[in-house]
This record gives sequence, C-alpha cells and structure tokens, in this order.
Amino acid sequence: MLIEDIPGYALLIREMLKESSAVQFELVHVERLEDGLICLQKETVDVVLLDLHLSDSRGLDTFIRVHAQVPGVPIVILTGFDDETLALEAVRKGAQDYLVKGQVVDSDLLIRSMHYAIGRKRAEEALRASEEKYRELVQNANSIILRRDPEGHITFFNEYAQKFFGYTEDEILGENVVGTIVPETDASGRDLKAMIEDVG
Repeated sequence: MLIEDIPGYALLIREMLKESSAVQFELVHVERLEDGLICLQKETVDVVLLDLHLSDSRGLDTFIRVHAQVPGVPIVILTGFDDETLALEAVRKGAQDYLVKGQVVDSDLLIRSMHYAIGRKRAEEALRASEEKYRELVQNANSIILRRDPEGHITFFNEYAQKFFGYTEDEILGENVVGTIVPETDASGRDLKAMIEDVG
C-alpha cells in the first residue's frame, strides 16, 4: 500500500514497481491518511509506503496512527530532504526503514527496502512468538524455575514455584532468595548465602 498525496510521485513509485522482473507487486494507492486507515481495515497488505506529510495528517502522528492500526505490517517512511530527523524518529518508534524521495531514483533501492522491511518484520514476529512460547513453557513447567539478579533478588518465579513455596508473584518478586525461600544457613551451619553467591 502507498499512502502518498503527490500524484506524480505515486506514479513514479508505481512505475518503479512495474520495472521489477523478479517480483510482481499489486499496489493500492490512497492520497489521504483517513482513506489509508479505512483501506487497511479491509485489505491485507505486506508493506506500507507512507509519506508523513499528507493533506489530512502531518508529521510523526501520521506514522503513529498507521502503526497503531496495523502493528504487524512493516512501514517504510517516504520523506523529503528536510525531514530525515522526523523519519529517523519514526524508525525509532517502529518503522522498518525510510527513503528520501529525491534519492529514490531506481526501482532496486525501493524494492530492496521493501523486501528488507518485510523480512525484518517477519523475523521480529517469529522471535516474539518464539519468546512467548518459551515464556509459556517456563511459566507452566512442573518444576521450580526462578531467575535472580546478581544481588540475589528474585526477578522471575514460575507458577509451580509459587505453589511450592506458597508465595504469589507480587509477594516474591524483588525479594532476596536467601531469607525467603532459602534459609541463611543450613542445618550444619553452612552459610547458604555465600554458597549461592559463589554459584552466581
């Protein structure tokens, strides 16, 4: 999808995409942000090419609104020479890339940027799904799993550990392992705190 209010530039983008021999692109073009948001509710798109200065929206808010509506879709910012700072801010907030309009002179740069944006977004989504699956496995494991920081404060306590030790997550997070779930010394008088610190 292309959200761009300058017809001549939209035509240039369309022509560049037609030049690609490796991949066929179907381009949906709208000139206003509101039309783009409506279209994004109905259409599934692989990437959004977005001008930040449209007739009905200007600046970073343009990106924020599109990103909020389709957070899983990569967005490539199209910007003028004097807007690179704004484009970089959009990248910091989640845009995959930005292209300066006057420098996009061949289809290879545009297509490469789109492919990289799609690839990065898919990799991010795969990583997020993998991390979520890992978190779920750890949280629901039938074993005590906890994580602590270098000072011994508990930063993660899975459900099995909560049931086993009788603490809720709110009660235990931030507490020191020693003195809560591990006594200061064992039955023979060994300093368990020192032993735990040695283990790391």
